Amino acid sequence: MGRDGRTRRDGWSGRDDGSGRDGRIRDDARGPARARSAGFGGPPVARWWRWTAIVVAVVVVAVALATLTLPARAALIVVRAAGLASTASGALACLVTAARREGAERTWRLLVGVMVLALSGTALASLRDVVRGGQPVPHITLPMLVLLVPWLCGLAGVLRYPTEPFDTLARGTARQRRWYLITVLDSVIVTGAVALLAWVTVLQNGIKEGDHPVYDILPALVVTAAALVTAVTIILIATFRRPRSLLGLSLLGSGLMVFALAIMIYLYATTRSLADLPRILDMGFVIGPLLVGLAALLPPVQTPLVVVPAAQWTAAEYRRRWWHVMLPYLPLLVAAAVAVVRVLGTDLAGQEEIWALLCLLVLALVRQLTTMADNVRLLERLEDNQRELRRLAFHDPLTGLANRALFADRLDQALARYARVPHPVAVVFCDLDDFKQVNDTLGHAAGDELLRVTARRLTAAVRATDTVARFGGDEFAILLESARARPHDGGGTETESETESESESDVESESDAEAGEDPVAIGHRLAEAVRLPVRLADTTYAVAASFGLVVVGTADTAITAETLLHRADLAMYSAKSGKTGLLTVYDAGLGAPDTVPALRAALAAAARDDPSGGRLDVCLRPVVDLATDEVPAYQARLEWHHPRLGVFRPQRLAALGDSAGVGPALDRFLLRHALAWIAGRTQPGARPAAVHVPLLAERVAREGLPAEISSALADAGLPAGALVLDIRGTGRDRDLDATAAVLTRLHRAGVRISLAEVGSADTTVDSLRLLPVDLITLHPAYTALWVDRSTQYRLRILTDAFLATVIDLGIEVIADGVDSRSTARRLLERGCHLATGDIVDNRAPPPATAGRP
Repeated sequence: MGRDGRTRRDGWSGRDDGSGRDGRIRDDARGPARARSAGFGGPPVARWWRWTAIVVAVVVVAVALATLTLPARAALIVVRAAGLASTASGALACLVTAARREGAERTWRLLVGVMVLALSGTALASLRDVVRGGQPVPHITLPMLVLLVPWLCGLAGVLRYPTEPFDTLARGTARQRRWYLITVLDSVIVTGAVALLAWVTVLQNGIKEGDHPVYDILPALVVTAAALVTAVTIILIATFRRPRSLLGLSLLGSGLMVFALAIMIYLYATTRSLADLPRILDMGFVIGPLLVGLAALLPPVQTPLVVVPAAQWTAAEYRRRWWHVMLPYLPLLVAAAVAVVRVLGTDLAGQEEIWALLCLLVLALVRQLTTMADNVRLLERLEDNQRELRRLAFHDPLTGLANRALFADRLDQALARYARVPHPVAVVFCDLDDFKQVNDTLGHAAGDELLRVTARRLTAAVRATDTVARFGGDEFAILLESARARPHDGGGTETESETESESESDVESESDAEAGEDPVAIGHRLAEAVRLPVRLADTTYAVAASFGLVVVGTADTAITAETLLHRADLAMYSAKSGKTGLLTVYDAGLGAPDTVPALRAALAAAARDDPSGGRLDVCLRPVVDLATDEVPAYQARLEWHHPRLGVFRPQRLAALGDSAGVGPALDRFLLRHALAWIAGRTQPGARPAAVHVPLLAERVAREGLPAEISSALADAGLPAGALVLDIRGTGRDRDLDATAAVLTRLHRAGVRISLAEVGSADTTVDSLRLLPVDLITLHPAYTALWVDRSTQYRLRILTDAFLATVIDLGIEVIADGVDSRSTARRLLERGCHLATGDIVDNRAPPPATAGRP
């Protein structure tokens, strides 16, 4: 595979989805001329086969010399005996090798073997007639029509020869059957046109001059037509298909066409009433079966060919498609023109109907050709669309790199190869530090440019055999694999193969030079390349990134892709916690579940709904009206059930989520599941209880939040007033104005805003002047300060004045930490009737958790 996902023609497990240096799909096949096949540029054939071919050539030369030097009668007997031995040998080679093959390789050998075996019977009869003193040119009889059956077997064998289409769309069982039918029809049309030309120009006069009745030469005509159809089929396959073995198809086709030529020569002799022919012309019956036998003995090519998409075709390949469409009509037009010219010699006066019919037929043919031209253009457009869909399915649209799905598939293939033959395999995770700050300060266009620059730097810093992928956001992954362990002549099938400008030899030489490079050295090179400053929005920005590397060890023969990615994740989080921006290599110590990198990696997996990271649950705590004991609202909080360390409570989980960089994902999870839980408890037509969802102030201004909230409310079927955003951490928000702008927009849409944890160090009271606040939630310590009679007089006066002012402004107050009836009573005396805490939980306990709907 290429350094960012490009295919190295390794099969793609039934798919082909690699990509070029910029993430585009690629294929090492540069076109049909470079398709690898046995012989003719493919893998070398076995030595024993080459010696067999030499022996066959020596035998052919010896028989040819015998026919030229021996007396006529002896030469005839020798060549007919050689023909019998040749057909027997060819049939034996086909049938014996068929028993050792499977699938199409067996089928074509059986069919062609049956044909050659039947022709060996004809050769035996011919030799017997010659020995008994018969004529060299046999008499044509009706029983010779039985030869049509073996020729039909030969035609079927040619069609079953393993080939691949040039078109990416001409694949599948149904299309394969249509290809058989189309090829046979094209062959019949071409043969019929050629036969018509031969009849008009040669045979008709020859038969008349020889005074032969048509039924006397009908068997020879039929058998010759079958041979011609087979020969034309071979030409069509060689021209418009890509055989697995070009050498094998060449030998098979040459043998059958030599057969056909020999039969047509004897047909010519029959029509001309010739008593004999030069003996050298009988060599067709000797050479043909031997060539077929050599084709059967040729070892089959195991590597499937790669289909080159039309988008990467050259002009010659496009012309091939047009020739394939127009081919049947061209000889038909020529034959029709010759026939019309001959007819013009007769008297057509008063035969206007014939002329009108001919004109209409020509117009209909032109109309058909126009329709086919439109179909070809539509096919090309469809292939372009299909290629684009494949690219979108397996590549990141912003950077052009491979996406998570393609990377996972490549990693699975690499680990499968490693299980068979251990070789260097490693995975690097890269995460840009403070990427959100780039979006917030320089704009999202600058953030996108930073991602593209990082993608280019990662691609340039690795080898041609490595894969660079973007996992989403600011996360990248790189698969490092030795070039020598990867197959260079594998095959893709259905999808996406695109060629690339560099040649195979260039890639292989580059790969060989770097195949032994240490993955750790590559990892350090990646870190250094990404950390170079970059110009963003007319500002020089110093890029910071964290890298985690995991190398597959000798004991990891059964390691899974999921485990490997988890280890790389742990190493990356370890680098991020170190704040060094350098590379961290995974070791067993990082895998301990209670380490910070392990916790962060597991939480990130849980946020992706990966079961290895444990389970996230939504807890809903009631907000009770102290005056009526009703529950008008619930506070939603998130809990994490770690697979080994137990339950992580909301406060600890929130801090861990922020440090792990999965805070927005946790926010989305909590929002959707909390709204869905409230919707499930609301009776039709009733007013739903409000649900308080906490949200860190600095994450309010992130792109897409209003759309996420609108979508979540719509999916739950709740009005905007059912959602209350508990804004916390305003003291850490660097751009409170941007936060206020987003909250004002949401507030106008009906969403209520609550300032959470008032009284804590993270929440500043002066944010009330900017944010459209409907409610405030007091920190438990502030609630105690407000109701505790032992509070210093001056502090109590200030607290009472502040909260009284807030209540007078119409802002509702929710007191947290209410743990006794006396506290509840004093809150009511001060005008605060909404509360949460132990006493509230005992009054109106909800279900413990609201899990996933």
